[in-house]
Amino acid sequence: MKCFSMPSNSAFRRSLLLVTAALFIGLSGFAQILTFDFAGAAGNEATWPSNSNDARLTSSVISRSPALYPALTAGIFNSTGWAGPHNASPDPNRYLEFTITPLPGKKFSITLLTFTYRRVVGITAPLKMVIRTSADGFTSNVGGIVNFPNNVNDFLPHTTTRNFSILDQQTPLTIRFYPYNAQPTWGGQFGLGSNIGNDIIVNGTTQDLSTTVQFVNTASTVTEGGGPVDLPLSIINPSSTTPTSVTISKTDILITANFLYLNNCISICVDTYTAV
Repeated sequence: MKCFSMPSNSAFRRSLLLVTAALFIGLSGFAQILTFDFAGAAGNEATWPSNSNDARLTSSVISRSPALYPALTAGIFNSTGWAGPHNASPDPNRYLEFTITPLPGKKFSITLLTFTYRRVVGITAPLKMVIRTSADGFTSNVGGIVNFPNNVNDFLPHTTTRNFSILDQQTPLTIRFYPYNAQPTWGGQFGLGSNIGNDIIVNGTTQDLSTTVQFVNTASTVTEGGGPVDLPLSIINPSSTTPTSVTISKTDILITANFLYLNNCISICVDTYTAV
């Protein structure tokens, strides 16, 4: 927050009503904003990093829940232990997950998730899977149930997609995969990956948040000749490179000021007062 002073004037008996801020918004088209490639993985790693991410996002890692066990299979992120007490429905304690995190002052939207999976031990591996997100506390399925082919000899990778409608997300979002309906005991082995190209692809957009300007208190008044008055000004999501222009006008008063947000401090670049 930055305060600036203005000489007294009879117009200050009235509230300042008009504030115009220049908004600087960066856009990107619908594209891949985050990907994972498990080529080179042994399969039993505790985590695996993303191989690409949009410049407005941080990198991510995928991990498995504590109820699962890592399993060796080259080129995928593999796990066993899928059979649990809730085997006929998704077990809230058995999942794979990764988180999409925007940088400060950024937001993202998700339109499509593409992923490749393998049922490594087909005779006992899960036959179904759902995808859920932290947007609603992992309660609803995204795009319905994924049904796996019930073929004991099918060890090949399969690719599928799910449509998303996550819009203007400004905070981290976690996506979880819940395979279930595995055979008793260990529940076979199931992993994400194919050892060929990107295995998880998140499509969507990223944006810079809009810069907004507002007065903390717009009812400040001063009697004529009573001296200057401070107008506390709040600039939200300021650009770190481009000054935010603010124009205040009221009949016979015109003030123009440019503010630049650098190193967590707002400084006045230009501060002029013109009586008109």
